[in-house]
Amino acid sequence: MNRTTAFLFLPVTTLCLLLGSCFSRSDRQKLEIRETPVSDRSVGLNFSMHLQDTQLYMIYPSVDALSLNLISADIAPDPLRPSLEETKYLDRISYSPDIGEDFGRHLFLADDRFYHILYVDREGEDNSVLKWLSKTASDDTWWIDAFPGLTEPLAAIPEQDGSLHIVVSEGTSLSLYRLQPEGQPLQLAAAPAGAFNQVGRTHIVRQGDYWAFSVYDDRSKRLYLIHPGQDTLTIEAVYTSGEVHYSTIIDDRLYILLFEPATSTIALLDRALNPDQTADQRSFGVLPVTRCEGTSSLFLTSYYGRHLFLFNERVVDQREKSSYQLSLLYPEAAGGEYEKLALVKGDTNIQGFTALRAGDTLYVLYLREDTLTLLAVSLERLARSP
Repeated sequence: MNRTTAFLFLPVTTLCLLLGSCFSRSDRQKLEIRETPVSDRSVGLNFSMHLQDTQLYMIYPSVDALSLNLISADIAPDPLRPSLEETKYLDRISYSPDIGEDFGRHLFLADDRFYHILYVDREGEDNSVLKWLSKTASDDTWWIDAFPGLTEPLAAIPEQDGSLHIVVSEGTSLSLYRLQPEGQPLQLAAAPAGAFNQVGRTHIVRQGDYWAFSVYDDRSKRLYLIHPGQDTLTIEAVYTSGEVHYSTIIDDRLYILLFEPATSTIALLDRALNPDQTADQRSFGVLPVTRCEGTSSLFLTSYYGRHLFLFNERVVDQREKSSYQLSLLYPEAAGGEYEKLALVKGDTNIQGFTALRAGDTLYVLYLREDTLTLLAVSLERLARSP
């Protein structure tokens, strides 16, 4: 989306704000949607979904087993009917059933050769170990490395030789390390950050040699962009809200979609992507998207050059009865007006979701009543909409 299109979006958004929601044509246009149960046991909030080739990889923490589990699905035969494989037990990750918000946090990384999973195993009350599972595409067995001296990583990227670059929070600073299989961590850079307390998800953005990640700090109540270099770490304060947010790069622009609970508003931040420019010289444009309540997850993607917005929300009808839905905002082909379609709706809260787009299909892994469901949504009718 270029700058002109962004400002054309504003009058439509303003209308959405005045009405309280965007138009709905769900009675006139139905997208083809398929649901596939993923888990029937109690699942923690820190689940994730990733696409590599034609495989979806879904990782989730089991509250019952105190473990981290992996399940994959092949989307090649029929994108709307992913073929789920048997769930794999990766590791027990907690010694105690008294789990916190960080239970099951992990990172999944993949390239053409290697698969990696990073997580913290809390083996005891005062004993936490960073573990690194890795394997090649042809291996059936995961190899494990343990780093007792490192804390939970905030973000990481893989290198072609199988090593990793990771950023961790250590006391009052952030540190960039290089990890090698069967080797000792090599510290590459450090930057003072104060006592950092991550809340919510981190989101990595990467294009070419450039990478960064967004993270919300509950102590300073700020959203930050962290820019790792070869031997540097730059910390950029972005916004005074954003515990619930999503970051991505589309058409050489950096976008951050965030929920502002104080105003019950979703806002879109964007700027041109220029990795050679220092962080303090760049500013974000801020545009309101729509009003909503109870939002805990967000997603932004582009389809045929048009932005799609996905979020969960609580809706109150004229009788003051609440319902919960997974809402998709999408533009009409003509006129630039955005409309809203409820992909999922019910009386029970949607606790959170993660999403990705693969070709003409939108995949959403969402948590409701502590169980995971995979949603596959065909977007082809949006491309043909009048």
